[in-house]
Amino acid sequence: MAALQGNHMARLGYPLTTLLLSALFLTIPAIPGECETCEVPSATYPTIEAAMQVINCTEIVLAPDQFFGDLTIDRTLVLRGTSSEETKIVGKIVVQGETTAVELVGLGVAVSPAYFPNQGLVVEGDADVVAEDVVVSATDLIFQDGFELGNDFNW
Repeated sequence: MAALQGNHMARLGYPLTTLLLSALFLTIPAIPGECETCEVPSATYPTIEAAMQVINCTEIVLAPDQFFGDLTIDRTLVLRGTSSEETKIVGKIVVQGETTAVELVGLGVAVSPAYFPNQGLVVEGDADVVAEDVVVSATDLIFQDGFELGNDFNW
C-alpha cells in the first residue's frame, strides 16, 4: 500500500507542479522589463510625463494634439506622434544619458521665441537620437498659461 501511494504521489506530482506554476504565472501582474505601448492622453496616462514615469512604457504614442511643456528624456524609448503637423509638443525636448537611445517619430516641436529654434531638440552626453518626420519651429505663444490658451485664471 505504501508503494502504491508513493507511485500515485509521483504521478500526481508533475501535473500538480505544472498547475501550481501556471497559476503563479497567471497572477503575476507585469514582469519588469516587459515592453509596453502607452497611449497619451488616456485614462491611465493623461500626460507624457505620466507615461515616461512607467519604465515598461517603451513606446509612447501621442494622439494628434498639442502637448505643452518641456520634456527631459533620460531613458531609452520611442516617442511617436501621428505626424509633425498633427502632433505638436510646445516646448523643448532634451535627451540625455550615457546609454539613452531615443526614437522620435511624427512630431512637431514648437519652441518659445525665448529659445533659438536650434535649441528645440537638445541631445546631451552620449545619448543617441533617431528622428523621422520631426520638425522644430518657433511658436507664436509667449505664455503657456496665458490668454493664448484661453486660460486667464492666473491673470
